[in-house]
Amino acid sequence: MAGPFSLIYLVCNALFNLPSQERQVGCFRNVAKVLGPGGLFVIECFIQDLTEFDRGQRVATRALSGELAEVGFLAAGPVARAAAGRRGAFAARAPALRPLRLGWWWAGGLELGARRAGLRLPERS
Repeated sequence: MAGPFSLIYLVCNALFNLPSQERQVGCFRNVAKVLGPGGLFVIECFIQDLTEFDRGQRVATRALSGELAEVGFLAAGPVARAAAGRRGAFAARAPALRPLRLGWWWAGGLELGARRAGLRLPERS
């Protein structure tokens, strides 16, 4: 699958699983290599709300069902635009925590990263 492609997309914050800006721009460059003329690169991602953190830390919980809950423990560096911690699902019989590392961008940073890779922004929604 060498391309060219008319549509390439990253959903569910997948870009932020690449924890460094260099790796994320590398992803943009790889997309630019295989995106056809007039093609679109669509990114679905969150814009981090730093008010959710208290002294650089955040604990988030949500109930997934009556017997299953998810919890996340994060420490964030707003200047580095990164967070690290643990995330897990807790059930009656099988609790499990796994590492979590995210590297997010602000909206303007995404545009800059795309320009560095030779892409241009037709619009943002």
